[in-house]
Amino acid sequence: MCEGMTKTLDRSDILEWAEHEHAHMDRLFQDLRETFARIAASDVSDAQAREAVDQAVDDLRGALDDMLEHFNEEEEVYFVAIEGRFPELGPQVARLVHTHESICRKVKRMTHQLAKPLPQVREEVKGLSTQLDELVVTLEDHNEEEQVIFATALKRLSSDERVELLDKKMAL
Repeated sequence: MCEGMTKTLDRSDILEWAEHEHAHMDRLFQDLRETFARIAASDVSDAQAREAVDQAVDDLRGALDDMLEHFNEEEEVYFVAIEGRFPELGPQVARLVHTHESICRKVKRMTHQLAKPLPQVREEVKGLSTQLDELVVTLEDHNEEEQVIFATALKRLSSDERVELLDKKMAL
């Protein structure tokens, strides 16, 4: 971001960043749903199913990398600032951090499950799809809670403080 641009930021810039990141995650998980459907399809050859499993593993690893980067930005910049300025939001921030950890564990577990032999993966893909659906619900609930906390805190931060937050995020 250009130095001259940062001085025109308002509280919506941080909310827009979070919404953009969350929309990206939604697209990744929608792609995974489609990949799981290909794995489960009875008219798909083993070679095509193996390719779909490999794609699912790549997508999960990519999603985990993206989430870790996103969660790190939140935890190292935004959450620290929010807790520092508004200690009363500490319990909600702690819950968000706990959810970050839970989401990452679930993605790692799903990736591990896809490493099983193909016949077993094909048998278990319905369960994996259910886990993915539950993960998506967790993410959606988490995103809503996060947006409320961000909005609450950002309404109370000065323009200079918001600029400083975005500058710290950009420096990570």
